[in-house]
Amino acid sequence: MNKIRYFLILFFTFWSIISLFSQSDFRQDSTFLREKVEDYRAWLTINQLDELFAIDTLNILSNKVIMTLIPSSNNPVCDTLQATWSLLKREFWLQHQVHFHEHLFEKFLFQFELPADSAELFISCKDDSNFKVRIFFQDGKIELEEYNLKSMGNGSFSILIDSLQNFNAGGRLQKLERSNFETITQQIQRFFEEYYQNRGFWLRKALLITKQSFYNELNLEISHLKNEVVQDGYFEYHNIKVNILQEGPEVKVNWKFQGKYGSGIFSPPRQPKDYKDMELTYREELEEYEYYLFRRLEDHLHK
Repeated sequence: MNKIRYFLILFFTFWSIISLFSQSDFRQDSTFLREKVEDYRAWLTINQLDELFAIDTLNILSNKVIMTLIPSSNNPVCDTLQATWSLLKREFWLQHQVHFHEHLFEKFLFQFELPADSAELFISCKDDSNFKVRIFFQDGKIELEEYNLKSMGNGSFSILIDSLQNFNAGGRLQKLERSNFETITQQIQRFFEEYYQNRGFWLRKALLITKQSFYNELNLEISHLKNEVVQDGYFEYHNIKVNILQEGPEVKVNWKFQGKYGSGIFSPPRQPKDYKDMELTYREELEEYEYYLFRRLEDHLHK
């Protein structure tokens, strides 16, 4: 038994090293990336956004992946799309305190397994002279550019704004009084390290790494998990993004939690692209786990 365990550890470590140093020419992953188009389309559908947006093209370059969304039919016309876009931005912020364009872009990154600076998302009409949106990553944040934006679009489009409440857009903690940014950031990092340290599967403990974090943001990825969110025997990895903002004597904390699942015999799938987005199949379980996890975080921060 010990020999088998030793062999599996060596095997798993070897493939982890190979994956770490693999080349990142996105054209080599064109099959995987084009398959993910269906996942993004499914995500639009379960959130009723397919009534407004359709995926037009996926342009795969050596160092960048560009996806373009267009109106899902000839109606809405371009002016109506613009009016609905403005409405969605406003209502989504009011309900979630998250920018709608960031939510679209982050799901694109998550499903397609893309570095933020290697992706762009466009929303446009077929006529390029009309309204167009560009979403991209620059200088540590997700940027939005809007071209040919009028003061107000014309027309209307029947979309249930109430459905925006059902988005898995993360959440926020009540403002923490008499706190400071550095202390809260350290407490949050320590909480997740302690929470996941004894989780994992029989061969390995969970692995927590910090990715693309900036001054006011923690971006954590936890892998080597099993039977956490999904109780169907799958391996999992979780992605947690936490924004911490100092507002005078108070600290405001926002988060976003996403997860993927995949199959394996003795060990997890060796590449992130072998996992599937939980939100498409296990949305209820994902939201329940998120609620439990961040209630524990809140209790931890208020001690």
